[in-house]
Amino acid sequence: MKVKTRFAPSPSGGLHIGGARTALFNYLYAKSKKGDFLVRIEDTDVSRSSQKSIDSIVEGLNWLKIKFDSKISFQRNNVDNHLDFAESLISKGFAYRCYHTNEELQTFKGRGKFVSKWREISPRNNKLKQPFTVRLKIPQNENLLINDLVQGNVKVKSSELDDCILVRSDKKPTFMLASVVDDINMGITHIIRGDDHLTNTFRQLFLYKFSQQRIPIFAHIPLILNEDGKKLSKRDKIPSILDLKKEGYLNDAISNYLLRLGWSYENREILNIKESVKVFDIKSVGKSPAKLDKSKINFLNEYYLKKTPKNIIFDLYRNLLKDSERKILKELESNLFENFEQFLDRATTLKDLIIKTNYLFAFNGLSKENWSLIESQINYTNDLVAELKLIDKWRKDTIEKTIKAYVNKNNIKFFDVGMPLRILLTNNNETPSVFLIMVILGKKEVIRRLENVIIK
Repeated sequence: MKVKTRFAPSPSGGLHIGGARTALFNYLYAKSKKGDFLVRIEDTDVSRSSQKSIDSIVEGLNWLKIKFDSKISFQRNNVDNHLDFAESLISKGFAYRCYHTNEELQTFKGRGKFVSKWREISPRNNKLKQPFTVRLKIPQNENLLINDLVQGNVKVKSSELDDCILVRSDKKPTFMLASVVDDINMGITHIIRGDDHLTNTFRQLFLYKFSQQRIPIFAHIPLILNEDGKKLSKRDKIPSILDLKKEGYLNDAISNYLLRLGWSYENREILNIKESVKVFDIKSVGKSPAKLDKSKINFLNEYYLKKTPKNIIFDLYRNLLKDSERKILKELESNLFENFEQFLDRATTLKDLIIKTNYLFAFNGLSKENWSLIESQINYTNDLVAELKLIDKWRKDTIEKTIKAYVNKNNIKFFDVGMPLRILLTNNNETPSVFLIMVILGKKEVIRRLENVIIK
């Protein structure tokens, strides 16, 4: 039997960390068994679905290198199959039409398990000309067992389950029905999803049994908690996968982080997707909830920033600059690339790199605060400009030699010209070596900034 897993998001938002981890675990399990990983968009609720969300989910998966087999399927295209399946259940006595109005249902709230008065009425005598829902007729007093790959043996009594709605009164299938019908049609063999679906799974077992279909193998992975150990909510404002991309995180770092959210292999912190396919075991996923850890994400991103070849990181950095409508002059770009490691050592994300190099390509003068730090020493700098203009070969060693000669000649400390130079050129007193900054900016730009001091 060929393994088939699927990721089935609802397109009501972007791809978030929880969904991305579910997709990744489904992908890894399928590929570790030489099977197929499929994607299905559960978009039967048109009011909550959008093309923007679909595009965001697909882009997020591609960015994380989670490759799916065959074309994406869309649940809205299978509605007729869902409704036919429901009618088949009704005709066999496994489901029924329920004509209770919303007002009547409100009266049952808080009174224990709801039991419809239409449950035991024959389908032949249950065809009123008024709106109805279709409910699953769950047998009473059965002991249900799921041998879950993560949770182990989980037992529930059918008497604890209510007759869930399969088709709404507007003729739209619910998740409970549509996902099972689609999983059957797609030949899904293993369903890996969050453990918040565990109760749904027990209800859905009956849909497989009643239709005499093979029951897939389930694996319910634990939820992800916020950094305070509480269930994630919208108030936590957890960024989507594409938000993390825009913030300058690397896809390899995020994939590595997702891998370690509940699963581990020999306590290794650094793992990529290619390696993980060879060793992934869904049974090694822990039962306890995983907790978000921003410091761990940052640690991994710093690691991959330094490990990834410089030309790749520089291309990503340059693309992020373009996205923010910033441009590097050709000469400056070449100089920056040659000395890029100096900035990588100080950065956590690509966005950090942009912030820490912003003065190279978006310099608008000095703040009044920084000007006050160097105003009394500006004469030294003005005199130094003439010496700098005489440099023929603009290199770090020639710049350093010229400045140190000027310092010795005037019997002053390097600090007396070093700090003013740094601030005049960058409006910043924390940068790499001022000699390095001068090399990157180039002779023409250095002279321009020193001769045209602007105070904001």
